[in-house]
Amino acid sequence: MTILRPDPAALQSGDLVWPRADDQFVYYLDGVPQEEAWRQQRDAFVAGVAADPVASDGDKALAGQVRDWSYADFVSFPGPGARMQALVNRPWVGHVGIVDVRDGVPWVIDATPSRRRGGVNGPKGVAEQTYEEWLGDDSHLQSHVWQGRLRGIDEAGGSAMVAAAAAQIGKPYRFFRFDLDDASGFYCSKLVWLAAWDALHISLDGGGAARRFWVSPLQLMRSDRVEMLYVPPGREYGAFGH
Repeated sequence: MTILRPDPAALQSGDLVWPRADDQFVYYLDGVPQEEAWRQQRDAFVAGVAADPVASDGDKALAGQVRDWSYADFVSFPGPGARMQALVNRPWVGHVGIVDVRDGVPWVIDATPSRRRGGVNGPKGVAEQTYEEWLGDDSHLQSHVWQGRLRGIDEAGGSAMVAAAAAQIGKPYRFFRFDLDDASGFYCSKLVWLAAWDALHISLDGGGAARRFWVSPLQLMRSDRVEMLYVPPGREYGAFGH
């Protein structure tokens, strides 16, 4: 299989990169998933906990709580609802990082729960690595890569985005920190959103100053503020396979 990726020489500081393999499905989630998708994910979570002999007491309690919930129950209880969504959605929401080009060498700053190359664990949370190392992560070996850039951004703007993201290096990965004002922990698209907001006062999901809830990698890709510069031929990010 041919892996389709942008030319590293075409990357600029502030660019966004999204990986996805052909066997991965990326949901479009805008903070409130569609009812049927939510129900399927709830059932998968409950079944997974029931089948896991080492499931934590917290997960068992949560599964028992949400087993009979309706979608209306879920949205009425944002605390436990957000935690359940975090637990069951992580494999489905995709990934995104910010490019930083240093002396001609592209790096990637991103937030992820784990990094692993050749079976060796790397740092968790917000960290940086060269683009080559990023592509060599065990989770990205079969991934095509999409490249995007904020419309109208100049070199200074790209550098400012990078600086805003780099300021968070060392922070933990916290998927369930949905509040975009909370900088104590990050998931991947929250890091990108906050970098654009802090550096350029641009809300990439179109929510403006009032936007303060979960944002997905696919939302960022579909933002009218983002221009896609490289799309793997014949592939769509928010689809399974091709």
